[in-house]
Amino acid sequence: MNFFHSQKKAKRNTFVLVALFLLAVLSLVVLLNFFLMYVRYNYNTHMPFPSLSEYVNSFSWENFIEVFIVVVTFVAMISFFKLKELSKGGYIIAEALGGKIVLPSTSTFEEKQLLNVVEEMAIASGVPALPVYILEQSSINAFCAGSTYNDAVIGITSGALRVLNRDELQGVIAHEFSHVFNGDMRLNIQTTGLLHGIVVISHIGDSMLEMMTSAHKYVIRPYSPTFVIFLVAYGFLFFGSIGKFFGNLIKSLISKQREYLADA
Repeated sequence: MNFFHSQKKAKRNTFVLVALFLLAVLSLVVLLNFFLMYVRYNYNTHMPFPSLSEYVNSFSWENFIEVFIVVVTFVAMISFFKLKELSKGGYIIAEALGGKIVLPSTSTFEEKQLLNVVEEMAIASGVPALPVYILEQSSINAFCAGSTYNDAVIGITSGALRVLNRDELQGVIAHEFSHVFNGDMRLNIQTTGLLHGIVVISHIGDSMLEMMTSAHKYVIRPYSPTFVIFLVAYGFLFFGSIGKFFGNLIKSLISKQREYLADA
């Protein structure tokens, strides 16, 4: 097996998938933009379901840019706050999973060996030695969390320490260091944050529909504000769900390529 060829292939596939991810998000925003303009035209002309030709004839780039800026700003703000939340540090994730940090003063053989392996892989990869957390689980697993070298941590289960020999443990830790070295954690956080901005749209649509259907006093009439709200709610729910599905699909494919890269 040519490991260098495998690395190049995984990086190339990642680039293509990230481009598709961004294209999918942009396409969804544009489609949502056209939908909102359609609803706006519906309300202004008092035509419940105007024909496509009538809608096209009324198209205005000025209105399109106006709505586009509003939608993009909303998605960007939601994504920004999610990114800020996810970038607080890997130790938060490790501690939330019940992990306990391994101190240099530990007297346990398995823990001392683990720290030695981590230091070896840090030297080999040129990445600073990372804090290590142990999760009391019988399964064999490991992970890395964080957005940069400065806040990244490595987590490993106690089951892995008991079952794996030193060479196998070194392979697992090397895999996690590869994720840190190649910026996989940062890429995952960025795609998660961007996707969250789309997912929130479907949540808003769902909440609007729940609020409207629970309020029996509302009577839906064509051209009324209530009718417009229902259209917007269904549109948000539909486009948000579509974006969530394809976004998660491409995101999982990106993660798979980064796993191939870490193995190589």
